[in-house]
Amino acid sequence: MTAWLIRGGRHGEREDFAISNNISVIGWDNLPDLSQVESRDRLSNLLEEKYPDAKAQARVNWLGSVWPFVNAMKPGDLAAMPLKNGGVVLFGEITGDYQYM
Repeated sequence: MTAWLIRGGRHGEREDFAISNNISVIGWDNLPDLSQVESRDRLSNLLEEKYPDAKAQARVNWLGSVWPFVNAMKPGDLAAMPLKNGGVVLFGEITGDYQYM
């Protein structure tokens, strides 16, 4: 079993949605459905294509966040989401595979 740290957005903008829907979410709204992306290189290319103005190091960091969310998180793993306001950390269990919403 693995434990994952999940953020509800830089400013907590996705926390309410995640809590209301009992799901873990990520941002990067310009990215398409990633369920068919089979390599880190392809995801890296998509990040560069969809976020051309972002700094290269930022895209490298994003790759390290997005790739595990899509390909490494598995049912039975734990997730922790610290809330931006209130000093609370929510814990949950991953119960399904990545889904694009």
